Amino acid sequence: MRKILAFVLAAIMIPFCFSGCAGGIKLTLDKSSVTLTKKGGTIQISAFLGETDVTSEAEWQSDKTGVCTVSAGLITAVANGKATVSAKKDGKTAKVNVTVSISGQTDTLELDKNEVTITEKDGSVTVSAFAGGSKVTDAVWTSDNPSVCTVQNGVITAKEYGYTIVNAEKDGQTDSVKVTVQRWADAPEVKNVYYDNFSQFTGDTWHFVNYGWGQNGVLASNAMYSRSPGVLNAYDASGGIVVLPSYGDYYSAANKRGQGTCLISSDAYGPGLYEVRMKVVPRFGPCSAIWPYYTNSEQGWNTEAEQEYTEIDIIEAPATGRGFNGYGGVTYTKYFYEQNGYTTQTNANLKRTSKGVSVTAESPINDGEWHIYAAEWRTDPKTGNNGVAYYMDGKEVAFTELTPQYSAQLWIGNWFPNNATDWLGIADFDEAYMYVDWVRITENEDPFIYREPDLGGCLSASTAKQLAGNPLPINNYISNGTFSVAGASDSAALGWSLTNAARSGKSIKLQSGGKMSQLVSAQYEGYTFDLSVTASAGVGGTVKVYAEYYRFSYSGSNANKTSVINGGVKVGQSQTIEFDSAASTTKNLVFTVQADEDITRPAGALNDVNNIRIVIESTGSSGTVTKAQMFLKKDMLG
Repeated sequence: MRKILAFVLAAIMIPFCFSGCAGGIKLTLDKSSVTLTKKGGTIQISAFLGETDVTSEAEWQSDKTGVCTVSAGLITAVANGKATVSAKKDGKTAKVNVTVSISGQTDTLELDKNEVTITEKDGSVTVSAFAGGSKVTDAVWTSDNPSVCTVQNGVITAKEYGYTIVNAEKDGQTDSVKVTVQRWADAPEVKNVYYDNFSQFTGDTWHFVNYGWGQNGVLASNAMYSRSPGVLNAYDASGGIVVLPSYGDYYSAANKRGQGTCLISSDAYGPGLYEVRMKVVPRFGPCSAIWPYYTNSEQGWNTEAEQEYTEIDIIEAPATGRGFNGYGGVTYTKYFYEQNGYTTQTNANLKRTSKGVSVTAESPINDGEWHIYAAEWRTDPKTGNNGVAYYMDGKEVAFTELTPQYSAQLWIGNWFPNNATDWLGIADFDEAYMYVDWVRITENEDPFIYREPDLGGCLSASTAKQLAGNPLPINNYISNGTFSVAGASDSAALGWSLTNAARSGKSIKLQSGGKMSQLVSAQYEGYTFDLSVTASAGVGGTVKVYAEYYRFSYSGSNANKTSVINGGVKVGQSQTIEFDSAASTTKNLVFTVQADEDITRPAGALNDVNNIRIVIESTGSSGTVTKAQMFLKKDMLG
């Protein structure tokens, strides 16, 4: 995301305290292995960061909770087997091996390998399951990602480069093995693992950014976070959820339209595997992005001899011509404006070395599900371990041999580039959200050049809003649904198309035969929505509400530009809800987007449906609509 230049860092960052790092100080445990012989038996493990006891502050985890559990270092035996208990604090990890051996108890299912690596596609490896020293031949085997590998009777077969988990189950007992299908000549040697699920706020490892790049910049005070156990459980998250809002063209406050929110790591990291579990902003207009970044250019100016640059755009979504069916990525080793008598930065004096990649997802990525976006950065061409591999949910989706050499800070956020309609589409929404669950950076021992992170003049503590026990804000796919924001005139409603209808106060008055509608871009077949409308009908009249499904041709740009919308084809329609009472009532329409059975997808089209339109119309008499809202059904959990 080459728009961030070093000079802005001196004044734009505001510290936001998540779990921190402690330099070269090691995290250690007072025991390396323990054995428990009674069910419910316990043993206390203590953790130390240097000489400081951090047992109560560390994050503890058992890799096999069916064997033992752990809380604040207290390990409790559950069932026979072996497990590893880990403690994490300030990006450091320490482990203790646990054996549970309870006399007379049914033995725990165990696999003979914890990790396996396959070095070529279609290669295979066999993993065996045991219980009480005897081989189990009738376990049920599954792969979390069959695109990476399949499994049958313990025989794991590689399909594509990437990494995933293979599971075995027998009589309610389970065990798993991590599988890596490796493209590299040599497996990376792990140097350090930094992991943050945003459960603690004890260090300065993250900052939110205030800066005015793009249409309307990014603002730290937009950010929110939740650590509520109820919210985390409802949304299948761990530790905490960071919420990064994005404000579209229909937002009520005009001075916030085109504004996003961005997060940056305080520390710089070298080559390794960068992973982020998140949900992209599900609407056209903003760019949802993850990018390690470093430059030494002064206000963008530099010379060939002096310039230093690292940028790996792990994801930039949506994608030109494909919407949320994919995303782009770019690796840069050079980006600066040449200092050679120039006074204006133009393409003529821009010096750039980059390699872009194009990712096509197996299904649209704005589906409301968590996805893990990742890039593995290797820097050792002498051994053949050189390049950047891009992953989505563990499967390699792109690769480039262009390799940056300088350490970088990690940026995560959304923003609105200038003049990017062809790329990102029109921001036809009011407010939408990007969510981040966790970040993991597994640094390796590949060679690189370390550069100190540039935190510049960090200001006061972040004003990010803690949601505490409040619900997580979720995406409302209806814009201006209370009709409080006027359009081109007081009788118009921003974001709505009105025919024989007019805005009156905070409602829409429909004449007989009147219609109001709103396009909701980039929504696809299979998505289920809950549409809620509050309305009333005049005497003898009926207000009808339904959703129309469209397929627009992208034609090299995203599908909500005016020129593209006018060429859309209606391919289906939901059921209808009706209002026939003079009393204002609220009704819900739950519908799953799908094309009619007789619709044939044209050659080259990526979807049966890629946009929907919400329609409200009055027949037989006038009608009044006072509220409309619509949520993705799977978001309505908290």
